[in-house]
Amino acid sequence: MEAACYLVLIYKLQVVGQLCFEED
Repeated sequence: MEAACYLVLIYKLQVVGQLCFEED
């Protein structure tokens, strides 16, 4: 269960990071 939560957090961070880089 914990592993899944971490994977989701990492995935979200990657998506947000990509959006930030694209905008910037």
